Order: sequence, then C-alpha cells, then structure tokens
Amino acid sequence: MKVLMVLIAAVGMAACNPLTTDPVSLGGEIDQTAVAYTGPDASWLRVAVDGAPRHAVYALALVLQRDLRGPERRDCAGPGPVPCDVVLGDVRTPNQRLVRGDGTQTVRLMTLWSGETAQVALVCVDPETQELGCPGAVRTRLSVVDEDGRRVGDLQPGVLGP
Repeated sequence: MKVLMVLIAAVGMAACNPLTTDPVSLGGEIDQTAVAYTGPDASWLRVAVDGAPRHAVYALALVLQRDLRGPERRDCAGPGPVPCDVVLGDVRTPNQRLVRGDGTQTVRLMTLWSGETAQVALVCVDPETQELGCPGAVRTRLSVVDEDGRRVGDLQPGVLGP
C-alpha cells in the first residue's frame, strides 16, 4: 500500500509535455493559465483549446520580465515568425492567434527558454451573440516543440502573476 501511495505521488508530481490546464476566469471575459518550462532554449510554446466548440477563441502569450531567462528579443508566431513585443512588464505575442475551440488545432505562440514561466490568455467569443467569456468546460493543452514540431522539454503548472 505504501509503495502504491509513493507511486501515485510521483506520477502526480511528474512534469509532462503536453500539459492540460483548466484556465482561471479573470472577470468573465479573459481566461488565463500559466506553465513553467524546462528544456532546450528557443523552443516553441503551442496551445490547443478544447471545450469551446461553438466559440471563436483567441490566444496570446507572455513572459513577465521577472520570469525571463532568455533574451527579450525572440520569435513569436504570426503569419510566420515575427518579433515578440517588448513592453515595460513583459515580452508578449504581438497579436492574438485564432485557435479552434474543439481541440483539433494547435497553434504556435512564442519561443521559450528553459526556466521561464509563460502565461497564456484566452478570449472566447460566442459568434451568435458576440458575448465574451469562455465556457466552464474550456481546457488548454500546452506543449513545447522544436523547429521541426517534435515535443521537447517538460512542462509544469505555473503561477499566474501580475
């Protein structure tokens, strides 16, 4: 019994890639989650969203200045690699990425360096009513890949912060 409890604890603490998260609603219009990355530098953070099949879902990512381990100047995703925006408190994607809310699409957001915590924000729009807010069932599947799309490194839940 003791061995089983240790095994369950070890599995529960293990890092993984991809990592599924339950985003936190911030005021009902934005949902946010955070992920801590360990692995090869300059690897791509990707997101897939599930639980919002009828919604248009917009995703963006940022790394707070206090969490930067790599350079401020880095690649973000757009029509191709584009420079990330560097602002007073963070480095962020310069645009929102549209991602299907049914879990069938994964989009790149930005490059990460080992030891960084990235925050991912989602804005869900109901196309019929134009109301903002993600359904309670929304989940993110975050992964980190190399240039060739192969998963690299490990992810753990991160701490959201201002």
